[in-house]
Amino acid sequence: MTTQREEEFTHVLRLIPYDYCGEQSTFALAIEPINIPSDDRSRRRKQQRRSTKPKKSSLSSAFFVDLCPPENSRAGRRATGASGTSDLLIQAVAPRKGSISSSDNGHRDGAVVYDLTAGLGQDSLFLAMNGAKHVHMVERNPIVGALLQDAMRRLQLISSSSFNVLSECDKSYQQHQKQKELATSLLKKLSLTIGDGKDIIQKQQQQQCDVIYLDPMFPTRQKQSAVKKGMTILHGLLETQNKVIAIDKKKEQEEQDLLSSALDAARLRVVVKRPIKAPLLGGDEIAKPSYVITGSVNRWDVYVKPQLSSSSS
Repeated sequence: MTTQREEEFTHVLRLIPYDYCGEQSTFALAIEPINIPSDDRSRRRKQQRRSTKPKKSSLSSAFFVDLCPPENSRAGRRATGASGTSDLLIQAVAPRKGSISSSDNGHRDGAVVYDLTAGLGQDSLFLAMNGAKHVHMVERNPIVGALLQDAMRRLQLISSSSFNVLSECDKSYQQHQKQKELATSLLKKLSLTIGDGKDIIQKQQQQQCDVIYLDPMFPTRQKQSAVKKGMTILHGLLETQNKVIAIDKKKEQEEQDLLSSALDAARLRVVVKRPIKAPLLGGDEIAKPSYVITGSVNRWDVYVKPQLSSSSS
């Protein structure tokens, strides 16, 4: 009976210590797979045998969403654009170019972006830190949504925190102030709604929506070593870990409905991220991209609204 019940669960949520600037101030809601792959278990046993020191967090399989990562971390470098890995996303979404304001002498602010498939929120974070006026994160999976909610909670804590030191010249104080300013800025630029993207965007028709970004889950690539830990967990949680998954009629219809709703709601453009050899989202029945930005692994299909309007007239 016990064995049967264990097989029904694939992941577990737990709290792990979360600190910034050398202070443990709270905990983070993390997720990890219950059944760790055998090669990972073997690697960890070897690492533990080599050292008697306590196991570091880097060896843990638990993953949490961090919307205010340290500047020198991999996520922090990517969010600031220092890693140089997300230039194609910026080209496709153009977060600095929003709708032209008729009330402000034609001034163009950053774009209001709806990320209808927010996932782990890393693309939303990157867009918010690189010119977007506001990024509305939408996630329909309740577990992934809970991870994002907890990340937003920690943003609030960092933004309202204090840090007592003897001198403002102290390096820790300066680091803390930098993170606090970043968290305060991101709280103004990021928001989260848990629900179906199609339904939410239809309810927001009266709100400004310059760009809609879609990055629907797709089967993992065959090169499993290239998939980051967070994405591996996300694929496993959403049961897309199989290398080949037949897209049934229901899923294809959902994709068509999502793209149609996005094209109706976006003022400027809709951007869809796809694996480089994947078919168009929803097939060819809705619309063809105005242009495509292609990388080494992924591509971004860009649907520009003016071009769609002119081609349909």
